[in-house]
Amino acid sequence: LWVGADGKPVPNDYGERFFAEWGAQAEKLTTVLSARGAKVDWVLPPPLAGDEGKRREAGMRKTYEDLKGRVPAIELVDARLALGGGAGEWVWRRPGVDGGEVTVRQGDSVHLTEDGGRLMARQIALLAGPQLVAVRARQA
Repeated sequence: LWVGADGKPVPNDYGERFFAEWGAQAEKLTTVLSARGAKVDWVLPPPLAGDEGKRREAGMRKTYEDLKGRVPAIELVDARLALGGGAGEWVWRRPGVDGGEVTVRQGDSVHLTEDGGRLMARQIALLAGPQLVAVRARQA
């Protein structure tokens, strides 16, 4: 829990206020880091199971997409590409980094297994790798 701009605790209910405050905090953090020269990337959520999971995923996805609209310099990494099925849907298993099928979620259906983490890391590296190369080229 955290305190919102109005001084009241923000409920952890994934409701409208929760997402608004989360977005405000993400923008504040992005501003602080960017002012110090950091390149900030945010990770869009992976697919979540069930109707409630889909609602939460949609809310968080919209929050970060709205943030990108306010702060165009950020980039978004789409966890659906790393952890979703062919249509971006929630799945237990998918091809791993070495090609064989792996389980990507722990038994709670939310948290990642080591293999799921590897897939997510690869997706992040696809964005961050070229960014790091560009920084290195500017420093040379």
